Amino acid sequence: MKKLNVFSTLFVALTFFSCSSDDDSKKEVDYSALIIGEWNFKSQAVNGVNEEFPDECHKNFEYQTYKANGTYQQTEFENHSENGCEEVTPSIGTWSVNDNILNLTSNGEDFIITLTKLDKNTMIWDIDFDYDGDGTLDKYTQELTRKN
Repeated sequence: MKKLNVFSTLFVALTFFSCSSDDDSKKEVDYSALIIGEWNFKSQAVNGVNEEFPDECHKNFEYQTYKANGTYQQTEFENHSENGCEEVTPSIGTWSVNDNILNLTSNGEDFIITLTKLDKNTMIWDIDFDYDGDGTLDKYTQELTRKN
């Protein structure tokens, strides 16, 4: 009987302590909800080295939009006539998120992007592709800030 009481006490103690809220620090991020909205470009890097945007139009005016229905659009601007930045045909497609992996189709091309940070104000993502056309994969990182 004494063994039964010891086991019962041990069982109750283990049950009580195993129900502590140590999982609170590992809250899951709902990437699908957080990504919805408009995002401005902030910075980009290739293999860890900051890279300037190709032009001021891209840096100052272009943005990405992720809608709840799974559609994607990148509003684009170019300075074709030297009269300043003018909106041109956007890149369009679809998106979905599984954990921190963003699957993006833009203008018929598929991309697999790793979201390294996503909160209500900041999105940072990485993708491996041949950025400079030398035949070697580069790690391209981009930081965006929420527009709205």
